[in-house]
Amino acid sequence: MHRTLRLAVRAVLAVLIAVSGALMASPARAATFVYVGNAESNEIYVLQLDRQSGGLTVVERMPIPGIEKPGISTPMSVSPDRRFLYVGTRGEPKVAAGFAIDPSSGKLKHVASGPLADSLAYIAVDRTGRFLLGASYPGHKVTVNPIGPPGTVQPPQQVLQNYPNAHSILADAGSLDDAGAFLLGQTGGFRQLVDQLRLRHHSDPLG
Repeated sequence: MHRTLRLAVRAVLAVLIAVSGALMASPARAATFVYVGNAESNEIYVLQLDRQSGGLTVVERMPIPGIEKPGISTPMSVSPDRRFLYVGTRGEPKVAAGFAIDPSSGKLKHVASGPLADSLAYIAVDRTGRFLLGASYPGHKVTVNPIGPPGTVQPPQQVLQNYPNAHSILADAGSLDDAGAFLLGQTGGFRQLVDQLRLRHHSDPLG
């Protein structure tokens, strides 16, 4: 028991230092799974959270395939239907790895990896699950990668330059037919990108 808790604590420390984690609840088992990116070991820790005690149990450690050099953090985002976890890498190569989530166990299965335009401090799946938004702090840019089929991130379709120290990006609360995004950047405040980043969910999604 103590060994399990020590492993979990070390995994959580890794996410607090380097990355952001994602929670996912499975209605069938009423279980909560925690996904922790550990950039140093190039792994995703899958943990199960005991809702009553708050204890964490390690379910598995999933390597991110194809990475030659670890990065400084591991941004992650869960699809709106909670069936896929997308993991960004900031070392070499820079990719977004898609993993299918087993709804009963929380375990991950690698689906595919797609190229990213730069080292991204933050990634977020839009509310349709069709686009992966990214904010690059060192590259001073924001990016859009199409997703399709599910779990498969395609090459960047749009890269917007000159966004100093872009730190975070999230889809806004507008309609699914005409959504924009908010960016957290250099000034520390949110800046709306509706005029420059349009997510039109049709045959020409970024028209």
